[in-house]
Amino acid sequence: MERFPNGYLEPLVRRQLLSRTKAPEPTLVDKIAEPEEVEEDPSKATYRIGIVAPLETPAGRSLRDGILLARERFTLPKGETIGLIFQDSEGSPIRAVKAAERIIENYDVLAIIGALRSEETLPLAAHLSPQKIPLIAPTASEDEIASLPYVFQMNATPGAQGRRIADYAVRELGLRTLASVSSRDKYGDRLAKEFTARAEELGGEVVVQEWYEPGATDYRGQFNRIRDAGLALHMPNILETEVDSLIRNGIHVEPPPPVPVDPDTVQQEPVETVDGLLVGASTYEDVLLITPQVASSQINAQLLGSDGWNYPEVVQDGGSYVNNAIFVAKYNEMSDLESVQDFVNLYRGRFGRDQDTASALGHDAMLAVLEAIAAGGTERPTLQEKLQTLTDIPGATGRITFRPGDRENAWMYLLSIRRGRIQTLSFDEVPEEKDLE
Repeated sequence: MERFPNGYLEPLVRRQLLSRTKAPEPTLVDKIAEPEEVEEDPSKATYRIGIVAPLETPAGRSLRDGILLARERFTLPKGETIGLIFQDSEGSPIRAVKAAERIIENYDVLAIIGALRSEETLPLAAHLSPQKIPLIAPTASEDEIASLPYVFQMNATPGAQGRRIADYAVRELGLRTLASVSSRDKYGDRLAKEFTARAEELGGEVVVQEWYEPGATDYRGQFNRIRDAGLALHMPNILETEVDSLIRNGIHVEPPPPVPVDPDTVQQEPVETVDGLLVGASTYEDVLLITPQVASSQINAQLLGSDGWNYPEVVQDGGSYVNNAIFVAKYNEMSDLESVQDFVNLYRGRFGRDQDTASALGHDAMLAVLEAIAAGGTERPTLQEKLQTLTDIPGATGRITFRPGDRENAWMYLLSIRRGRIQTLSFDEVPEEKDLE
C-alpha cells in the first residue's frame, strides 16, 4: 500500500472511496466551509492552473486549502494574477484523466497540480506529458512517477527514503553490517532494495534481507534468520594460535556432553554483530508489532526506518522498544524551520483547523509553480525549464529542490525518537546536502 508520511492519507482516502458508489452531496457545513476562491472566475486571471483531486474527501480538501494558502501568500513581481480551476477526480484514475481533459478543453492552463494517490497520478502523467503540460504531483509517492519530462513529484518516494537512511547509516553513523525486514509490497520492495544498493555502494554490507506480508503479526521466522546471519559473523571464542597448537600437537578435544534445555526458558545469545536494522514498515501498526519482537530476539542493532515511523502513536505506544530509532520522513510539523512554522500558524488561522501532510504538500506544489512563474516560466516549456532549476526554496515541508533530469523533490527530514518525542536530528548530526547524491 502506498504510504504518505505523518497521516492516514492513503488508507483514509481508500476507505472513503470504497464506502460509496458516488460522491455524496456536500452537507451544509461543507458548503459553509467551502472557500469562495473555488467558485471564482479563472478566465480573468493572467495565468491559470488546473487542480485535479478527490475534493469531497478530507485529504482532498486539505490539498485544496494548502494550494489556496500558497497563492494567497505569494505575490508575483509584476502583480500578475493566478486563476485556479478545480475538478473532482472522485479518487478514480479514469475520472482524473477526464477531469484534466475538461480543464484543458475549457481553459488555457499553464500547468496542472494533481492528483492525490499514485493510482490517479500515473495515468494523469501519461496523459499530460505528451501534450507538454507540466504536472506537479503533490502527494503521490510511487517511484518513477517523475520519469516523464513534464512531471514533477513533491513527495518522497520509498526508493529515495531507502537511499537517504542508508546514506546516513553508513556515512554518518559508521554502520557497516546491516540487515532489513520490510513489507512485501511496492513500498517495502523499493525501500529495501534502494537501501541495500546505496549502503553497499558506500562500503556497507547488508548481510540479510527479510520480508513480511502486510497484516502479519508473527515475525519470529524473519528474526531467527537475521539472528543466524548475525551469529555467523561472530569471531571464534579461541584464538587462531590456540587452534594451530592443538592441531600441531594432535590433541583431540571431546565435545561437551549435551545439556537438556527448555526452549521456553533458555536465554538467547545477544546478537551484537549487526550494526543497523532497517524496519521498513508500511504502517505504524507494523512498527508497533515488529519492534518488541526485535528486542525479544536479542538483536542489539541501531533501528532505522522510513516515514511509516512518523506517527505520534509510535512514540506513545512504542515505549522503550522504539527509543533512539532513526528514520526519514517528508514532513515534520514540529520542525524548527521558519517556513514550516509560518505555514502551520497561517494555515490554522486561515482555515480554523490544523494542517496535515496533504495540505503541506499541496502548498509546496503551488509554491513551486509560483516560484517558477516568477523566474520567467510564463509558458509551458519555460515553466518546465524553470521548475527544473528550483533550488532550496523554503516551503511548508522544508525545502523544495529539483535538478535537470531529476524532477523528484527528494529533500526530507532525519528524525529520531528521544525522550518520548520525535525530534529532528541536530545539524551536526545531519550530513551536508552536497554529500547526498
